[in-house]
Amino acid sequence: MGASHATVARMFNCARITVTRLMQRLGQTGSTTDRPRRGRPLVTTPAEDRHIRVLHLRNRTITATETAATALGHRISRQTVYRRLRQHGIRPRHPYRGPFLTRQHRINRLLWARRFRRWQWRDWTRVLFSDESSSPSSGMMVGSVFIDDVGNVWLRIVSNKSDHLAAAG
Repeated sequence: MGASHATVARMFNCARITVTRLMQRLGQTGSTTDRPRRGRPLVTTPAEDRHIRVLHLRNRTITATETAATALGHRISRQTVYRRLRQHGIRPRHPYRGPFLTRQHRINRLLWARRFRRWQWRDWTRVLFSDESSSPSSGMMVGSVFIDDVGNVWLRIVSNKSDHLAAAG
C-alpha cells in the first residue's frame, strides 16, 4: 500500500494534518495546488510584474512613483510597484556619497598625508593599533603603538597641543 500519513509527515518534517489535508485535496481535485481564494484580484499580471522588475534593473535611478505613472498601459499605485519589486528581492537604495568633509577636515587629511608620505612598507608594518578619540581637555588625540627594530614597544600620542612618544610597558 504505502506509508502512513504520520510516517510521511515525519519524512517531510511537517504536521500529520498537513499530509492528511493534501491527500484529501488530491482525491477531490486531482491536484495539490491551492484553490482559488477570496480577496482583491491583483492589478498587474505576471508579465507586467516582470516588466517592472526589468525596468528597475536597467535603470536603478527610476522611482516607484515614475514607474507607477508611466510604465504600464494603466495606472497603478506606487505601493504596488514597491511590493512587486520587493517580491523580486529589489530594495530601494540611496547612492553612497561619502562622508561630509569640511574645509578643516580636508586640511587635516592633507597634513596627515604629507606627514607620513615618506613612510615605507616596513614602517607601516610596525603599526599595531591606531585609534582616534575625542577628549575635552586635549582636543583630538591620535594614539599609535609601534615596535622598533629591537623589539621595544612605543606608544605615540599626538594631540592638538603636542606630540608624545613614550615607552609602553
